[in-house]
Amino acid sequence: MNKLDVVTIGLGNPLPKHSLTRHNVGFLALDTILSNYNLGQLAGNQKFRIQVLNSFFENRAVLFIKPCNFMNNSGKVLNSFFNYQGIDLTQTRNIIFHDDSDILEGKLKLTKNGSAGGHKGLNDIFKYYNQKLFYRVKIGVRPLNNKEKSSNFILSKLSSNNQVFDALRQMPEIFNCLIEKRFEECQNLYN
Repeated sequence: MNKLDVVTIGLGNPLPKHSLTRHNVGFLALDTILSNYNLGQLAGNQKFRIQVLNSFFENRAVLFIKPCNFMNNSGKVLNSFFNYQGIDLTQTRNIIFHDDSDILEGKLKLTKNGSAGGHKGLNDIFKYYNQKLFYRVKIGVRPLNNKEKSSNFILSKLSSNNQVFDALRQMPEIFNCLIEKRFEECQNLYN
């Protein structure tokens, strides 16, 4: 693979029945970024069970990727693909967009160096890669006044007026910030 500057990952589940669920906001975030900047469309790669797009943004080579195995196996498919392609994540800026069931719907939190916080997709990625390698954009999906376990609502469909969609509209701007500015500046703007 040619020089790569940025790896951008969106987490979700691959089946159509999951497409507009809270657990798929990482996929939706990537779709929003790609559409907003007309960067192209992801293409399926059955060998590695991913969707991938190589593109350029602000003169930087960017790899956009959705692991299309189930969430709990995100790290396994990413590791296989990165090893095959010779991608060294210590040499790239890495961004993960994902849901966070502890943050209220529509709220955002940009973090780095943190634990998976119970997110099974991140847990699997962190089996293969040090969490310090990733900037993370956490998109809140917990309904207001909901004290249930996340497993009771995480796979529920989002209504068309859900505040999560307001957060998703900010993804292109946040992506641009994470590419162009220091991480702490982006945190100050969006946390």
